Amino acid sequence: RPTASRDASGEAAGRTWAPFACSLSVLRSQGVRSVNAWQYAEQELPEESGTAAWVCTRADTWRGTGAQVLAQLRLPGVRYGAAVARSTDVTACGAREPQVLAGALWKSKSDAWYLLAAGGSHTESITASHGVAATARGNVLAVPAKKGLRPELTGTLDDGRTVGMLR
Repeated sequence: RPTASRDASGEAAGRTWAPFACSLSVLRSQGVRSVNAWQYAEQELPEESGTAAWVCTRADTWRGTGAQVLAQLRLPGVRYGAAVARSTDVTACGAREPQVLAGALWKSKSDAWYLLAAGGSHTESITASHGVAATARGNVLAVPAKKGLRPELTGTLDDGRTVGMLR
């Protein structure tokens, strides 16, 4: 869950931001006031391929509108996180509304394709549709999928509300 803003100019903060900062180039010329990034899930990958980190990055503007939200996936052994979803003017991934849900196709070392998805800590289940039919209890989902698939994801929170995926 996002916490209070902290200075990100120290060495430790630089190491934390390094895998994700490159994706912030999409925010240039947007009048960004603040940027917050937080890891919202860890996911064990299929085929014993290690643990991936799901990170949400939110940039708020001085205008008060036009906030940019990125969901990023950092795979084990990969230096940088990859932006897998982006939304504008949404409340997701913020201090008041920390819920987030995103997914991505991933190709394993054995060349098998999987749909990976993750929601925040209050996500009780994730359901995938449109080309793959699967539901997983908890805040992560990993199911076999076909290359090029564009599924829909829906999460159910522990209070019964639903959350849609970032696009």
